[in-house]
Amino acid sequence: MMHEERDPRTDTIVARVENALNLLVLLVLGIVPILEIGVRTLFRAGIPDAIDLIQNTVLLVGFIGGMLAAREGQHLAVSASSVLSGNAQRVVDAIANLIAVVFTAAFAVSAAEWWITAFGRGLVVWFIPVRFFAAAVPIGFIVMSMRFARMVPAFRARVPAVIAAVAVGALLALGSVTNLAYTLFLDVPPFISSLDLFWLDLVGAVALPLMIVLIASAFVGTPLFVVLTGTAY
Repeated sequence: MMHEERDPRTDTIVARVENALNLLVLLVLGIVPILEIGVRTLFRAGIPDAIDLIQNTVLLVGFIGGMLAAREGQHLAVSASSVLSGNAQRVVDAIANLIAVVFTAAFAVSAAEWWITAFGRGLVVWFIPVRFFAAAVPIGFIVMSMRFARMVPAFRARVPAVIAAVAVGALLALGSVTNLAYTLFLDVPPFISSLDLFWLDLVGAVALPLMIVLIASAFVGTPLFVVLTGTAY
């Protein structure tokens, strides 16, 4: 498993809010299907939008759970650091967490673009905008990326390394940024097209070696969800 550097202030307002939200969405996920069965039995008709509410609640459960797992260092991973010690263990943990920062930062940028462009304003479930549920995706990836960054073991170049990892992630997601520009603006500046072409050339050049590095990183502790999602990214 990945090296765990627990935040000593786990009993904070943020942690309590996360735990409360997790409990709330789990309650909704458990209660709504039971109510649906009861209403169908009694009235021969289901609760309006119950299936949509459950589907969107599952999305919340998944990403709140991901944030909690990142907070506790409990994402599923296969790590060589368990058989290492000292500096070797710190190097392996730093590599695993920095790679996780790179890809969760990229996921966050792409998820933000998806959140902005994919939903109409009138799309609601039980008077709750679907955008509210979908916001869990970019927020979840941002929080996870921040927590992986905090789990990078301390070393002299830690801060520059984390900043570089975020920058690389943003570069990998540059296509999402240009897609957003094309969606939001009718008259796109020429430099956006240049960025898009640069990104396509970059992806073509680094896709295979980056995938090899990502798969190999699974054996030094990069969370498996990062490896699996990153290979499909």
